[in-house]
Amino acid sequence: MANAPSDSVLVTIQAHKNTIAVATLANIRLIILCNGRKAPADMVAAADGESVAIFATKDSQFEVSAKLASLLAEAR
Repeated sequence: MANAPSDSVLVTIQAHKNTIAVATLANIRLIILCNGRKAPADMVAAADGESVAIFATKDSQFEVSAKLASLLAEAR
């Protein structure tokens, strides 16, 4: 959180509502849950209240990070 740039993406396996609080403090508006983790109802409710989007994938954090880096490189 301390080094996260504003408007970045949080790639994590932490599927609980406190993740939303951390994202909000860092002005992160997108969380990607990895390894097939599902967002519980209280996390979804907190995300809705803070305008934070939650995506989920079966990919690992490493795989998601590599894909995001590749997409960003293509966009440049």
